[in-house]
Amino acid sequence: MDTGAARNCINSTFARRLQTAINPDSPNAQLTLNAADGKALSVVGTAEIEFSIAAYMCEAEFVVVDNLAHNVIIGLEALNDLNAVVDLSTSTLSIANNLVTVPLIQRFPSQNILRTVSAVTIDPMHELRET
Repeated sequence: MDTGAARNCINSTFARRLQTAINPDSPNAQLTLNAADGKALSVVGTAEIEFSIAAYMCEAEFVVVDNLAHNVIIGLEALNDLNAVVDLSTSTLSIANNLVTVPLIQRFPSQNILRTVSAVTIDPMHELRET
């Protein structure tokens, strides 16, 4: 899920592995898409894909993209259709008017996150040693 993605996207290799029918002539196949770093993405076509979120079946159009960094990106297009609510305070995603609520994936457990407690500026050609 990517709230910064305007479209739903699927990696072309992943789509072919799933034996998904790809429509190269769809109007959305002519889209010009850019990655987060601004580089152009190579659009192959579109595909109607059925997927589930916690056993809730969904269907959406996905833009098929060569060399997409992730297998699937569920973007604002599907999130709007699903009436999705992303609740960061509880780290949950609710869809279908709160019919289904699932936890968001947390990349790192809190005990593995390192935070600074103070800042120290060390001048060039100097060294800092704590005893």
